[in-house]
Amino acid sequence: MKFGVNRTGTLILCDLALAMAKCTNEVDIYNLTKCLREQRPHMVNKMENYLLVHLVVLEVLMEIENPFKKSLHENLDENVIKQQLNYLKRLQWNDSIVKSQSSQCATNPELHTSFVDGYETSENYLVTRHPTQQTVTEFWKIIVTEQVTHILFLKKLNENIPMWPHRIVGSATIISVRLLEKSRKSYGIINYLEVRRFTKTTGQIIYETNICLFELHDWSVKRQLKNSFNLLKIMLEFNRVGEHREPCLIACKDGVSASGLFVVLSYIFRKFQKELEIDVCNAIRTARRNGTEFVDSAKQLKVVHMLIRAYFHGHDKYYYIEE
Repeated sequence: MKFGVNRTGTLILCDLALAMAKCTNEVDIYNLTKCLREQRPHMVNKMENYLLVHLVVLEVLMEIENPFKKSLHENLDENVIKQQLNYLKRLQWNDSIVKSQSSQCATNPELHTSFVDGYETSENYLVTRHPTQQTVTEFWKIIVTEQVTHILFLKKLNENIPMWPHRIVGSATIISVRLLEKSRKSYGIINYLEVRRFTKTTGQIIYETNICLFELHDWSVKRQLKNSFNLLKIMLEFNRVGEHREPCLIACKDGVSASGLFVVLSYIFRKFQKELEIDVCNAIRTARRNGTEFVDSAKQLKVVHMLIRAYFHGHDKYYYIEE
């Protein structure tokens, strides 16, 4: 096995290709790779590494700045929103290729479940639809399998669906779910649950955990511009208590609308905390690479901008945002 030829070679080749693009306004990755191998054999000898170089170069060449302004009026300008949506659409093919190289896949087609990356964290979130009477058992199986301890429902739970107490009898094990405590907040409810998995024959507990399940009230897709500040409140609280406990499960009615706003805004805020940069479009692109069309309308993009403005209003580092 040759060391220092693939990851190191990929970095060198990316640097050479971008330098060539800057100096000559053209890129010839094939000949650059050939020259690199003449100096050291076997450099960049894996297909995925060679493809990655192309994707990195294309990303740099096609990416445009989409700065967030302090003025909410400027961010909500129809031309600005249209430009950002066109940019996301134009780079969708690139993101589709990146997605195809990922091992991420839906864990349950019925619940429309998929992993979504966060900022600097892969598979940060498990995004799904709200369970129905037919899928509630599968929902709890996913929670146990993925060892989820924090759940956010971006809509009030349907009282007609028996989420708990719940008992799932399998061929060798039994899963039980029961409510320990309920706490009411201005934005909704926090349910504290106990989940156990034990053997069917001996009753020995083989998995046990406590779960925080948040419910957001008074929010809907139709009224999202009016009631989105409750979404911001519950998102900040949920991220605070669920930090470093990946994956967190995020659920909404269709598995897309409210969940998309949540994962995109979480990415934006965490990136700002580390880099002092607000990056709306690339946050959306990161979420969309996982197979779901998050934040795909002008209305939802406006909600994102409004909540960013609300979050950063009075922030001590807000002066970093462009005028």
